[in-house]
Amino acid sequence: MLLEGLHIPLTTPFHPDGRLNPRKLASNIARYSKSLAAGLILLGPSAEPTLLSDDETRDLLRTAAQTAAPEKVLLAGIARDSVTATLALADFAAALGYDAILLSIPSILAPESPATLRKTILYFQTIADRSSIPIILLSTPTRSISLDTVAELAAHPNILGLLDSASYPAEITGFLRHTAAPRWRARPSALP
Repeated sequence: MLLEGLHIPLTTPFHPDGRLNPRKLASNIARYSKSLAAGLILLGPSAEPTLLSDDETRDLLRTAAQTAAPEKVLLAGIARDSVTATLALADFAAALGYDAILLSIPSILAPESPATLRKTILYFQTIADRSSIPIILLSTPTRSISLDTVAELAAHPNILGLLDSASYPAEITGFLRHTAAPRWRARPSALP
């Protein structure tokens, strides 16, 4: 399965003057490609993706795709506030052979509230409907996705799961309970 095993979240290396360092990224990816990790997460929350322009994002996506071992699962953090911009990056990632994209709540809707719930769901559903590769939802402390949103989106066939760095164990148990019916199956050993 696509999401089984360890997926290493990569950091984005920069030169001291603030320019991207794609050579260092390629070196890191080559080293991690020799590991037993199942996959690599490019431009996840630890990679400071909001600091990058779309061109810089494309450069890093290209570098990673060209360097990673072919058996590694590649996940691309490409969320933008614009649905159109996100879909353009999703198409780019798909053309490079990425396996899935990682999406967080747009900054204009974060933090999610009852007033923005429908807009948040519409954002994710619109991208999931049109994306040529699957989506993994990303919930962080500053862009936390509510249980109601996750429960509604869990049934979408192009949404594979949730990467959650924002919840406590009790909340994760709630996510599992409310999303078990559609497709997501948790193994008891996965619970803390």
